[in-house]
Amino acid sequence: MGYIASIQLPPKGFIVRRFIELSVMYLRGVEIVGDKLVITSCRDLCIELERILSTLGDRNVYLTGNDVRGIITRIATLLGVSSGGRALATDLLKSLVDVIKARVSTECITKDLIETRLTPINLFKSNFYEYGRVYLARPATRYVGLEKIPVFLQLLGMLGALLADAGRVRRDDEVIHYYVLPPEGISSDLIASSITDVVKKHKVAVRMLNRFASAPRALYVIKLSAELIKLGYTSDEVVAELVSIQEGRNRATIMSVEPLSTEGLVSLILLAGRSGRELAERLSTLAEVAIESLNSRAEVEHRNGDLITRMASDLITYARTCSLDALYSIASTLMRLTEQVRRASTDASRYLTNRIKGKGISEPANWLAELAELTSRLMNVCLAEAPVR
Repeated sequence: MGYIASIQLPPKGFIVRRFIELSVMYLRGVEIVGDKLVITSCRDLCIELERILSTLGDRNVYLTGNDVRGIITRIATLLGVSSGGRALATDLLKSLVDVIKARVSTECITKDLIETRLTPINLFKSNFYEYGRVYLARPATRYVGLEKIPVFLQLLGMLGALLADAGRVRRDDEVIHYYVLPPEGISSDLIASSITDVVKKHKVAVRMLNRFASAPRALYVIKLSAELIKLGYTSDEVVAELVSIQEGRNRATIMSVEPLSTEGLVSLILLAGRSGRELAERLSTLAEVAIESLNSRAEVEHRNGDLITRMASDLITYARTCSLDALYSIASTLMRLTEQVRRASTDASRYLTNRIKGKGISEPANWLAELAELTSRLMNVCLAEAPVR
């Protein structure tokens, strides 16, 4: 196949490379061959880029003052964007679509967007070697730094950052920004059906995190597992990686990288037989009740949230170890919640009843009792010898 253009990618180990790879997975008309990005179809690239941008709205990536004054202003000028350094990342990407449309029958990307190499924006300089964090082992002999990169790659990197965005939290004068990326080692040169599957799971992980970013991990794992079961997945795996980046003080620094996994829950729930999907749906609903309770201003509700969170943790423990103590704890918690709702004698029980009714459930006590019965069917299910991928 002939290529319209071939561009050297930034070295592995820098997050800009991962952002670009993610963009390529979402797009058509571009591929990664070895360490190069190649453009194969201007028309496909234009159509897909325009489609994705229609779902993103007006958004920006993390920029320092120097990024705005220097790099963004320069990119805006090359694209003919009148707002200069004030341009949002989506403004720049929309202008890129216009450039491609105007040249779709030829080489589509102007030479200046490929040949003009600029210092990467600060976010893109974040790397997985900093402060000795073990993610990618820093080369023992020769460390390859991040040099200037073509404008076109910077734009694809911005698109990847927007697609990976899973929200942020503020801590004092710092902002911790969460990004979801496909697992390390997943290549963007997979066959089309495999790429579609990776993107599908990536979208689920991003959507779940954007909705439940503040949720305890055990509740998030239940929500993620239930959503994947709903979509037809039947096995456990690492769905994606959660990268947290500290953004502030004119610098972006990778703080942590952790896998987003279903931790054995998909297999455990589905081994419950025909009732597995119903069990997944009910556990997902209860997890939402817990998240809403934990986020409530009423402190008494936090007790309900904490209790359900402990139950979720016990469920993950059982999926991994087949500990009957964990299963007994799950059953005890559900019986306790059922009796609490049935008696409705405390503020906590009344809050819990209203939360469950808010999910369209008319008889919360019966619903919880049925959930306890469904969960009891896991008694004979044991995954101790089935490794979680």
